[in-house]
Amino acid sequence: QIRTAIAGVVNIDSWLREHPPVIEVPVIHQILEPVNLPLDHPVVQQLAAAYRDALGKEPDFGSLPGPCDANIMSEAGITTVIFGPGDLGMNAHGANEYVPVQQVIDACKVYASLMIDCCADLPADGG
Repeated sequence: QIRTAIAGVVNIDSWLREHPPVIEVPVIHQILEPVNLPLDHPVVQQLAAAYRDALGKEPDFGSLPGPCDANIMSEAGITTVIFGPGDLGMNAHGANEYVPVQQVIDACKVYASLMIDCCADLPADGG
């Protein structure tokens, strides 16, 4: 659409017809290696336990079919797991994107449970 709009202007402008613009489009998403954290990894197990504690049911495991910050963090050696409310069928990153309120509340419960579990091993003095 952008190229068509520019071409329309070039067609009606004599100088631009003689000096057409060159359009270069950078690669927006670099090609990243997939993140494949095993289900028995301690981070996955800790999140799964928090999910069970918070919601009283077993989590569903899957994968995200596109890039996200986890890919970049994993390449930097940072262990990552993706968790949150909603799914791509809710028009993610599109017009009228939405997440049901109950899913946001449930995710907050899981995050709270995970934080409590992660902080349980910290010394009482915060050090």
